[in-house]
Amino acid sequence: MNSDLSIESQKYIDSICVHYDRKELTNEKFKRLLYGNLYDLRKCNDSVSRYYLNRIAALSVTHNLQSSNYLVSKLSTLSLRYGDTLNYARSLRLKGSILLSKGEKLEALKFHEKSLKIFEFINSEIDLVRNYTNIGLDLYYSDDYTGAEYFLIKALKKLKNRDYNLRFKIITNLILTYNGSSQPNKAIKLIKNEISQFKHVRNSIDWIILKSELAYAYEEKNDFLKCYKTLADIKSCSSFNMLNTLQRAEVNRRFLRVLRKLNNGVSYEKEYEEMEKQFDSEFEVGMKSSLLVDYIYHLHELKKNDKLLLKAKETYKISIESNYIFNSLNSLILLSKVDSKNASIYFQKYDSINDLLFNSKRATFSKILLDTNNLEKAKLKAERDRQLVIIWILIILLISIVIFIFYYKRLSKLRSEISKKNQKSNARIEELLVKNQEIEAQTRKHLLRSIAMEIHDNVLNRLASTRYQLFKLHFKQDKQTLQEAMEGIDHIQQVENELRLLTHNLTNESQSATISLLSMIQELIDIHHEVYDQEVEFTVSQWDWELLPNETKINCLRIVQEALLNITKHAKATRISIQFIHDTHHLRFRISDNGKGMEAVKTIKGIGLKNLEERAQMMAAKIEVYSTPAEGTTLQITLPI
Repeated sequence: MNSDLSIESQKYIDSICVHYDRKELTNEKFKRLLYGNLYDLRKCNDSVSRYYLNRIAALSVTHNLQSSNYLVSKLSTLSLRYGDTLNYARSLRLKGSILLSKGEKLEALKFHEKSLKIFEFINSEIDLVRNYTNIGLDLYYSDDYTGAEYFLIKALKKLKNRDYNLRFKIITNLILTYNGSSQPNKAIKLIKNEISQFKHVRNSIDWIILKSELAYAYEEKNDFLKCYKTLADIKSCSSFNMLNTLQRAEVNRRFLRVLRKLNNGVSYEKEYEEMEKQFDSEFEVGMKSSLLVDYIYHLHELKKNDKLLLKAKETYKISIESNYIFNSLNSLILLSKVDSKNASIYFQKYDSINDLLFNSKRATFSKILLDTNNLEKAKLKAERDRQLVIIWILIILLISIVIFIFYYKRLSKLRSEISKKNQKSNARIEELLVKNQEIEAQTRKHLLRSIAMEIHDNVLNRLASTRYQLFKLHFKQDKQTLQEAMEGIDHIQQVENELRLLTHNLTNESQSATISLLSMIQELIDIHHEVYDQEVEFTVSQWDWELLPNETKINCLRIVQEALLNITKHAKATRISIQFIHDTHHLRFRISDNGKGMEAVKTIKGIGLKNLEERAQMMAAKIEVYSTPAEGTTLQITLPI
């Protein structure tokens, strides 16, 4: 995306921001360069412009400029308009910083929490770490050292990549927090651990910064000798002159203060006066104020009251102009000691400034206390509401459980009653079916036996009698009569044989519920041999064939009977073999003959075996026919078990 800002403008903004951040530009000059002549805030419709707007807003918030609220609101509005989630989260963080500077800590933390959630949602690790760091700094500047330590440590743990600059920033701010909260031991331990990583870069600026903070920690512990050695080490470093004026002045000021502690009574007026001449610019007034406070305390130690009076008045004036309240209070204390005539005036000024400072802090504390109380009340109300909701949920759940148990028992009872009734009904139906089957079987048995008896006793006897009378005609001498009589005798003999076989079959079917399969097959073979004078070999595998259902037994009997009849009619066989074979998963009924065989097995219907196929299907069995001309035919029924 093309930016509204040219590359030159971007570089110029970078340069100005860096100089301002290094405290090399005054607030007025910074605003004049950026706001008045360079940056048009109405053209932030791209991510690059919003990035620079964020930089300017962040610096404005850090240095508490009047335009910071406007800049942050502008950044928030434009980020929402163009869907820039990242810069919107940054604007929330800056808004929290502004509120924190006004003492509205709880409201500030709400904005900080919102920004953290957005950074976590968009999975921007580096921005999340920077946000933790900036929140820690905000809390540090608002004197909340515990909160600052918490967020800075969290940022350090969250930083997984090797971003050295960001890590060093977190470390230095954590050291500042330890020193500010009077925890010099923690600061010393952390600094020494970091310094150990600078063995080969002893002269770097970062090494000097760490050494400077180490000296401050030693001074907090009143270990002035170690502080002196540390500051001397810094001053002897080749990179010391690379520091800006304020940084060098701070080291020198602290070095003089330590020398005063170590060499009590020795005058360092010349050194202080030489340092005082270095601070002439408007931006360096604050450092000059702090230096003058050290100087007037040194004059007080030397008991040079005349010079102290002049320098204390100068210090008070500069401190009031630069808004360094504590320096002005220190100068008033020394003035009251030196100028006893005007001591009451100095005390009055001291009280008024102190009251103003105290009222400001008290107002801030009262607001924080009020916000805390409101938050506690809101938490208590939320907790009561939560408990009430839980109680109602438990009550509803208990009622639901009772209703469920009641209906479940009732339903179980109904199911049990229905089950018992079904069992009785099924038992009754089964009993009726059994009785019906028994009646049907008995009826069928009696009917078949009656038919068989009628055929056997009536028809067969008459046929036998007729055959006997015809046979007597054999003794007549008329050849034609004798020939016709013999043909009639043969015909009657055939009818008699067929009726006799039919009678036997009907009798066996009526007794199929009580006669075994093997017995029925054997009897059938015996009758066939008697009627057709054909040898039949019957072999059976060792297995309990009576386990087969009655319907299967009858179908097997009919298949063997039909096969024997077909062999007699068509095969002209002299030997027949019947095999009942059992293996692990099947029963096989194999019927073979040594007859004339067939040319081809085209269809079962074509060779007169359709009835056999139907009976095999009734048993869920497979029927197969193998035949070779002049060698015989084999019929095999395979029944799964």
